[in-house]
Amino acid sequence: MVRTKSVLDSLVDAVERTLPHFADAACGHDWHANLPDNGPDAAELGVMLSSPGGRGVYELSHRKGRVPPLEKVVCPVFMKEVAEESLSVLRKRREQLFGHRDTSHADAEYLRADERLEIEKIVERLDYKGWNEQYADDLGLWAARRYEQADERERPVLLLAAHRAMKISYPSPPRSVVRGVLATMRAVAAAPRPPKCRHEDGHPTPEYAELRSGLPHFYAPAEFPPAGEQRSTEAWTCPRFAGAIAEECIRDLDKYEDEDEDDS
Repeated sequence: MVRTKSVLDSLVDAVERTLPHFADAACGHDWHANLPDNGPDAAELGVMLSSPGGRGVYELSHRKGRVPPLEKVVCPVFMKEVAEESLSVLRKRREQLFGHRDTSHADAEYLRADERLEIEKIVERLDYKGWNEQYADDLGLWAARRYEQADERERPVLLLAAHRAMKISYPSPPRSVVRGVLATMRAVAAAPRPPKCRHEDGHPTPEYAELRSGLPHFYAPAEFPPAGEQRSTEAWTCPRFAGAIAEECIRDLDKYEDEDEDDS
């Protein structure tokens, strides 16, 4: 859950400085203790083992059969393994949040063999459900990056996917995602718009109920029959609609763009 670059930088630096102390680590243990899976419990154990008094308390618990022997917890070989794993996780997290985020893998998720959008899967993952949080950041950034090269039918789908994915992102979209999505949204918001819409029906709403019922039919009308009353193609592709969606997304994301900027 750490999302502050200065904190991640400090943790990476601390582990990098610690690892050389275990360069020549060796032991004859046939097993090592497992660290707690829970973050606060692991931190509590670390604090306990960092002082002679704490290690004495730990030894009392060991004599009562509650915990593994101390030498199998603070073994240099085990500490080296923990440090190397921690460093890998921290570097990966820092790159994911603040570096260049790779979304090339999303092509296999959201494109068919003929390069058409997997419209049902995309729309399904725009539902505001907890299980869709894991897809939101990559889906939103992938959609934003693809927008400029998309055709007229794809663009409303991609724009709405990026917009809604940013709302689903939890706890908030990382800066690596925000930068890419904002670049697209600002270009869309700055594009010329006619003074009046050229369609008589209203714009779609970016709510899931309408996306679920209307977006597949708009994108692939031959494949997805209309489900009830549908918006016109002109409403979905209206520049004024696109501009309004982009402006709303910009308002939502602006506060995240410069988060922890002084530490980048």
